[in-house]
Amino acid sequence: MTAATRIEPVTPIAAHLGAVGAAAASASRLLHDRRLGALWRALDLRRGLSLAAAPDANDALRGFASYALELDCDAGRFSLAIACRADAALSLAAAPDLGAPLRALAAEALFGETTERLSRLVLPGVQAVALAPLPAEQAPRTGWCSLRRDGAEIARVAVQQLPGPVHDALRGAARPHGQRSAWRSVLRLPGAVAIASRALSIDVLRSLRVGDVVLLPAALQALEGAAAALRLGPRGARCLAAPGRIQGNSWTVEGGLQMLDDDQDLLAEPGEPADAIGELELPVRFEIETVSVPLADLEAIEPGYVIELAVPAAEARLRLVSCGQVIGHAELVAVGSRLGARITRMVARDDADHHG
Repeated sequence: MTAATRIEPVTPIAAHLGAVGAAAASASRLLHDRRLGALWRALDLRRGLSLAAAPDANDALRGFASYALELDCDAGRFSLAIACRADAALSLAAAPDLGAPLRALAAEALFGETTERLSRLVLPGVQAVALAPLPAEQAPRTGWCSLRRDGAEIARVAVQQLPGPVHDALRGAARPHGQRSAWRSVLRLPGAVAIASRALSIDVLRSLRVGDVVLLPAALQALEGAAAALRLGPRGARCLAAPGRIQGNSWTVEGGLQMLDDDQDLLAEPGEPADAIGELELPVRFEIETVSVPLADLEAIEPGYVIELAVPAAEARLRLVSCGQVIGHAELVAVGSRLGARITRMVARDDADHHG
């Protein structure tokens, strides 16, 4: 079977994708931003507290008791999910037989010192207003953060609701100062997530027509959870790159930034000599566009930080990129147990056809 064989049937991938909620994505940019580390440390009364990305729910919360904590502030109301293995104080404060008014008083007693500090530092008027048990089926599936004290996990937290004004108020604590930081916030780097690459001969590239399907590497079984490399910078030049994974409509950082040449991740062992120029194999990268990222945010990200794709993953359009040039466009489809890229446009030929 050739790389550009017409294959039927092909199916959309929407049903195969999970999702990272808007609140979870927004919260990840607060919890995993180095510039906000000082704020989170200031809220820790006993010191030694650290934050780290935690596994998505599914079975990851087995053995945990979960609670919903609602907080109110001048910027609006927001809510957190809290999960821990055993906490007598939380269990007692959230007991259903207490009634809502008593649970509100208990929540303020438990979290009052922390909310007082948060109110003074960045979120005026914040106070805990409700605490209740959270059924497992209602717990967030993504966006969990592990709270660790001196290396030992004490609880997990996920944001359930985070209105824009509350997010912006918290984000204000990370706002840069000074001329050097100002231009970094204004200058934005274009970004793309490379989900796969493979070598295609020039003859195959010439033969591609609308409706053809290019099979992606067999190792890429599904988009959800797939390893992908974020590349940030001008096309055809050295760029910043970081490893991560696709989660729903977003990409999550899993490692540190590296400086790469445009084709550095595509270097491979040389193939057999080609008899004709049409048999020369070129590296082709399949990319999904992300939202642009300010430099000030980029230098502060840590593993667990979520970057949205520019469009929902099920509607994503792939770019076929070779040697620093966009040579075509495609849509992502499912072909049996594999993913494929159905060609929607080949730039050089379609442009030539258009201009006669």
